Amino acid sequence: MLLMYFDCIFFMCGHSAFSRNVSIMMSTQYTTENAFRDQKLYIRVESDVHISRFLVRQKTQLELNLAM
Repeated sequence: MLLMYFDCIFFMCGHSAFSRNVSIMMSTQYTTENAFRDQKLYIRVESDVHISRFLVRQKTQLELNLAM
């Protein structure tokens, strides 16, 4: 059983949505906690993508049930 959770949040700061200078900064964090707790494997991936004045935040959670 593989359950995938995806959440994406869009919001912008400022008034100028599109500009000639587009700066992209990505910050990705991988987190694994207690691999065999309750016979489940939890993997969380959080990434922040800054495009100009937009901030796209993506949160992905994978849950793998090892009690098959």
